[in-house]
Amino acid sequence: MQPTVETIIESAAVTPATPEAIVAALDSHAQPTHGGWLLTFHDGPFDSATAEVEGDDQFSTLRLTFHVRGQGLQLNAISSYPERWIAGPLLPDTGRCALSLDWPITRVNLEISCNVVVESADTAADDLIHKVVCFISSP
Repeated sequence: MQPTVETIIESAAVTPATPEAIVAALDSHAQPTHGGWLLTFHDGPFDSATAEVEGDDQFSTLRLTFHVRGQGLQLNAISSYPERWIAGPLLPDTGRCALSLDWPITRVNLEISCNVVVESADTAADDLIHKVVCFISSP
C-alpha cells in the first residue's frame, strides 16, 4: 500500500509531541534548514516536504508542506479517504476552493488539519493537486 497524507500524518501523531520527534517520524534523514527541516520521500505521492515551527519558544504549530510528485496528482492518489475532505468557501483572491481534512488525535494532545486548493468543489475529484499543507498544533 502506497503512503497517503493520512498514513504519513498518523504515523507522526504516535510520537512525542515535539517538532523534532514528529519530523524524525516522518523522515529519519530530514535535513535541518534555516528555521525548519527538509524531508524527502522515496515512494508514494510526495517527493518532499518542508517543516517549520510557527509560534513562540513553546511548540505551538508545526506547518508541514508536502510537495506532490510530478505535475500533480488527483485527490484519490494522495488521500486514503478523499470523500472525507470538506470544501470550504471560494477563496476571494483566486476563486478557487480550499478542501480541508481535520481529525483529533486522542493519544496525545494534538490537533491536525490538512488543506489543499482545487479549482472548485464540483471538480475536486478531477483537479490536480500540487501541494498539501498540514498543521499539527499542540495547545
